[in-house]
Parts: sequence; structure tokens; C-alpha cells
Amino acid sequence: MPPATRSFAPEFRHLLVPLDGSEGAARALPVARALAGRLGAEIHTVSVATAPEHAGELRDHAAKLLGTDPADERVHVVVGDDPARTIRAQAATLAPCLVCMATHGRARVPEAVIGSVARNVVAASAQPVVTVGPACPVPERDVPEVLPLGGDVVACVDGGAASEGVLPVAVAWAARLGLGMTVVTVAEPSPPPLREGATWHRHHGPQADAEEYMRHLVDRWSADAPSFRTDVVYDPISAAEGIREYLAGHSAALLAVTTHARTGMQELVLGSGAADIIRVSTAPVLVVPLGMG
Repeated sequence: MPPATRSFAPEFRHLLVPLDGSEGAARALPVARALAGRLGAEIHTVSVATAPEHAGELRDHAAKLLGTDPADERVHVVVGDDPARTIRAQAATLAPCLVCMATHGRARVPEAVIGSVARNVVAASAQPVVTVGPACPVPERDVPEVLPLGGDVVACVDGGAASEGVLPVAVAWAARLGLGMTVVTVAEPSPPPLREGATWHRHHGPQADAEEYMRHLVDRWSADAPSFRTDVVYDPISAAEGIREYLAGHSAALLAVTTHARTGMQELVLGSGAADIIRVSTAPVLVVPLGMG
């Protein structure tokens, strides 16, 4: 692995899957199993109930999905009222640990819904989080390999320096997982400015010639990632719609995005662009905290 990306290589001992008793949350388990197989990591689950009487049901449900006994130490159930905080605390206990979670779900017990929780987990995480959105297909029965062998790690950039922070992380993950590496930008179709050298005015995408921008990325990364490929998608609606179009014609094992927005409290949150991409993505999405790259 190139020295420039070695520090971002995914080296995890554990994968943590939050479960809430719903089928929606359980959709993350096949993806976690595929990643655990590639990374040599052990899967744990965590469930949160606000009342002790629901803890047993959640434990039984998680143990059944994990294929183990409810007393297994890999099955964690906590009674509390803050699922996001509990997930973060359990991940810290298991560190180095990767959280792999579905972005929404409908729980059988109302106190433990996982859904909006994903945003809060990402917000406070200093490590990447793998999310499984509603458009990501999951096999009806568990299989040992979900990540397609021919699929790439696909990193999304928008022409800004913040979005490019995903690149060293994505390159390292592609190398660690033995996958190809593709970078995609989605640009609003726009004529070039009348004055040479002037800034382009797009609602989304690079504020410059998109093809030329991608050539610069290839020049910058070709030494560290010889298989580094790029693609430009022109979509008039949004970056998310362009990514949806791209994934309809290309196989992706993992989609990588970085977060952008900050609240008034300066807490990192999942930007609307990244959230929309997670919503439409047919591949699991690796969310990289802003500044990690």
C-alpha cells in the first residue's frame, strides 16, 4: 500500500452492527459479514431498550440473526434512552471497531428505533461508518459474499477540497479489500463561461471544466494508485440523481463519500448531499468524517 494512504487502511478487530428488532436494521448484517470476511474482523451487535422488559426480546432477536446463543458476549443489549451514544460507547469499547448500520428501520419495540440515529452516530464519529441505505439490495438469505468481486470502491467528489478528503481513505480501502478504485463527479450540464479562466456557475459539481478537473485528479493520484480511474456524470437534477444513474450501469462494491456541513455548535453532521446519496445508493456507503483525509 502506498505510504500516502497507509495510515487510512481499514484495520479493525471488530464490526459493530446496531439492531433494533426490525428487518430494516438487520439489513446491515450481510454487508457486515462480507466486510468482516475481507478484514478478518469479528461481528458484534448492539441493541438499546429504554425499558428492562424489552431487553430480552432484543437480545433473542440479535442472537438469532447472529446465529448464536443469547448469552454470547458478542450480543450487547443496553437499557437506556440514547441509542446513538450507546452505539458510540460500544464501538469505543471494541476499538478498533467499524460501525456498520442500516440508515432506517421500524422496530418491533417502540423504544429502540434505529433510523435518525445513523445521523447522530456519523456526527460524532472520528472513524468511517458504513451505512446501508434503503435502495441497497440485500439477499433474502445470508450469503458469505455480498461485495461483488468485480465492483470498485467508488469515491464521490464535487470539485471542492472538502470532498477530496475522501480520496486517501477510499484508495486505502480499495487496496485493503483488493478492489479497483474509481472516482466519480456529478456535474450540472452547463456551457463554459464566456471569459476564459472565469469560474463556472453550477448548482452541483466542479466549478470548472469537469473533464479537466478529473484529469488533474488522475495526475495527482496515479503514482499512489496505478488503477485510479475517473468518470464524469452530467445530471441536471442533483448529485444524488447522477450517482443513482451511474450505479445503474456500473458495479460498485462500496461507495465512499465525505460529510460536509457543520452546525452552529461546530459538530460534524451528515450533509444533505451525502444523505441523499446514501438514500439512493445501491451499494453500501462508506461515510468518511470531514478532515480525516
